[in-house]
Amino acid sequence: SLTMLKLPDDPFVSLELVHDPARPVTDIVAVNHLVIQVDDMDAAVAALAANGVTAEPPADLGPGMRTSWLTDPDGYRIELVQWPPGHPAGMTEADFSPSPDA
Repeated sequence: SLTMLKLPDDPFVSLELVHDPARPVTDIVAVNHLVIQVDDMDAAVAALAANGVTAEPPADLGPGMRTSWLTDPDGYRIELVQWPPGHPAGMTEADFSPSPDA
């Protein structure tokens, strides 16, 4: 089965998931982790908890940058990310550039 996610204002597919039951995943370390952007980390973690899903306590990585982790039932790691105010949606080239203080 194939599932593609294209958000209404995005010019491209944001996420593509492919599942082939004839080729089961036997090595979950092949995919390091999935990242999901959230607008409000505390609300996202609370909503997960209300539905019986435990996420790690959020970590502050800088002004407005927060992250939390959870593990799905198959052992895949999922990272929740809240970008700082004013940051573009998703990662940009600037996120991979060395900081001026480095």
